[in-house]
Amino acid sequence: MVDVEIGRRRRKVAQTWNELTGPQLLQVCQVYGLAFDTPGPRYKALLRILFAVPNRVMNRINVVQFVDLKPLATFLLDPTKGRPLTDQLLPRLPTCSWAQLWAGVRSRTPHLYGPRDSFRNLTFAEFIFADTFFLRYLQTNEEAWLNKLVAVLYRPQREDYRPHAASYGGDRREDFNEHLLDARAGYMARVPHYVKLAVLLYYQGCRRELERRYQRVFEGDTNQKAALSGWEAVLHNLADGVHRVEATAGQSLHNVMREMQRVLENYDRAKAAHQAS
Repeated sequence: MVDVEIGRRRRKVAQTWNELTGPQLLQVCQVYGLAFDTPGPRYKALLRILFAVPNRVMNRINVVQFVDLKPLATFLLDPTKGRPLTDQLLPRLPTCSWAQLWAGVRSRTPHLYGPRDSFRNLTFAEFIFADTFFLRYLQTNEEAWLNKLVAVLYRPQREDYRPHAASYGGDRREDFNEHLLDARAGYMARVPHYVKLAVLLYYQGCRRELERRYQRVFEGDTNQKAALSGWEAVLHNLADGVHRVEATAGQSLHNVMREMQRVLENYDRAKAAHQAS
């Protein structure tokens, strides 16, 4: 955060994605969907979001002030640079008038909750599906894949949710069930694109963090196999037998990645020692 003074207003301004608020993230994603003839108006729109001031205040900023303030919004122009978005700024999908468009639901639409910061409560099974849909969306830019990605991550609250109970497992969401994806993806088709774009930015950020933490997994044969056949092929190889597939899929994503990293690093050391002998 940096301190900025605009007229009589003093603000602490975010300088990383994780320092944004949920509403700010949604506003930034709305700006992404707008067409600008020149970069200046885009910067001004992003600065207004960061400063949390009305347009009339931004319009009073002169050219010199604008040039001085412009670098504050630079990190928002390219989410693939700088520190990634890994904090969960949208723990629950916002409910708007579009929520009532879900065909076939009861009179009250259930709230949908997302994963925690840095995929802390994501299972490997969720990641298998989510990453498949994520990569397909990047390849095709078809909204249907984005709908499925969000449908994997955001689910209704589990019936036995008691966060202070001794049995609480750390996930507010109901257990992942691939057979419910199509119905929930149909609902996501009615969610505004900018909301789904905010979820996509969060997913991209958390995936970048996975690549950093488990570098060997994402740069070796395992990553190649995942790119060609999906992470499901990696699951079957890792489980070492059909009877262990379901148990491995239900494990924490970070536990699975950590184990793969350990196995691959041990393999690299053994290979290096063999070549040196």
